Amino acid sequence: MTNTQKQTKFEALKEKEKKIVKSLETPKLTPEKVEKYIQTFPINVMTNSLQTKTVDRNPINWSDDSKSDANKINQMKNWYNYYQQIENNLVVGAKAIFLICRDLYDASRNLTPNDFDLLKSKVHLSEATISKYMIIGKSTTCRELFQLNKLPESWTTMYKIAKVKEPKDIQKIKMNVNLGSTAEDIDVFMNVVKKTLSPLYEYENLEKPKDFIRVAYDENTTFDPNALALLKREVEKVVYKKIDEFNSQGKGYFLTKLEEKPIKVEVATNNKTLKKIYDKATAFLSTIKGKDKKTKMTESMSAFYKTKQEIENPVLAKLGA
Repeated sequence: MTNTQKQTKFEALKEKEKKIVKSLETPKLTPEKVEKYIQTFPINVMTNSLQTKTVDRNPINWSDDSKSDANKINQMKNWYNYYQQIENNLVVGAKAIFLICRDLYDASRNLTPNDFDLLKSKVHLSEATISKYMIIGKSTTCRELFQLNKLPESWTTMYKIAKVKEPKDIQKIKMNVNLGSTAEDIDVFMNVVKKTLSPLYEYENLEKPKDFIRVAYDENTTFDPNALALLKREVEKVVYKKIDEFNSQGKGYFLTKLEEKPIKVEVATNNKTLKKIYDKATAFLSTIKGKDKKTKMTESMSAFYKTKQEIENPVLAKLGA
């Protein structure tokens, strides 16, 4: 084999290596470039249709110098196609959540108590979530923002807006809120200063809560955080089930149907105390020797977390997740 042939093979390999290296050196998009592109092609907030197809991607070949400009254009288009579809579906998703809230509230007014209870039992929402959704659905502020396409995407932000009652605060929200506003933004709009000491028992759904039952444990005895979490779960189930049953029954001792309003109750937990107990338990169990090399946990710790999961998510626990 001649030196010329060796040289040619060597040069071919070098050229191939050069192309591979070049193809890996992908130019990066910058926040400034994408912001300019977004402003040129803004998202249509009036959209009501989900985009369900896989995002289209234009071909890119960075190793081909002749396609440098086309590659850069396609790179931006590919990025924007993902951005546009995700943002579009977020907007549609926010609208869908509000419509669910609106329809739940309307159903509570137009169906009989028994029929509404049947509806709640069939929709895939928890009792607590339904309660919050109905507050959103009842809110005239949320309805107005929805019609203006300014209702925030997050239902928790919708919920915060729905609980605002003062006309001057509602006006501030209407002037400042948009699709991307957060619950924290609402506080800023209303000049709310967060309290340094929050109450031990916080009720989310009751406007004027009044405690009449409490359950306590004795600190002088041995206590297990899993036992308290189990008790919390079971108490909530019993309370919400029984009050729903009571509200659905005709009482016969009210003069008119309008006076027979359903009673609202809520179970509140001192989550700070429960967290401290869990922290103490895990701190103690982590000091026990004889940890499994694979899981890095002792048998006691593994059993503790297994019980905890069975309480918090029994379905996943059964699947061995």
